[in-house]
Amino acid sequence: MKYSISQLAAMTGKDRRTVTDRLQDLDWEEGEDRAHLFDSVDALAAIYLSKDSKAALDEKRCQEIDLNMEIKRKLRIPFPVVERLWDAAVQSFTAQLKAAKGKKLTVQFINELIGILRSVELPRTW
Repeated sequence: MKYSISQLAAMTGKDRRTVTDRLQDLDWEEGEDRAHLFDSVDALAAIYLSKDSKAALDEKRCQEIDLNMEIKRKLRIPFPVVERLWDAAVQSFTAQLKAAKGKKLTVQFINELIGILRSVELPRTW
């Protein structure tokens, strides 16, 4: 069906100027009283999928593709792997603290504890 700019503005609830701006690249036919008549499918797509939303959608798609490529290249470490390694480091750290209960906290002991946390190595494959 063919609709004028005023009809499309009324149907969509958008301002007539907004509808006019978004339809300026579409082909139209002349109707009664020189009204520009647009195909409803093309017009509604142009109104609701503005250039801004198309650009935002394209940006989201690119981000999703980038994320998938990082996962496939194994540049992102899966959360369960990180969680397992961190748990092991914290357990070792806690064991050292419990063993030192009642002893004086020295610089050397603090450095040993920090060394435990730094010694966590990520596996080469996951």
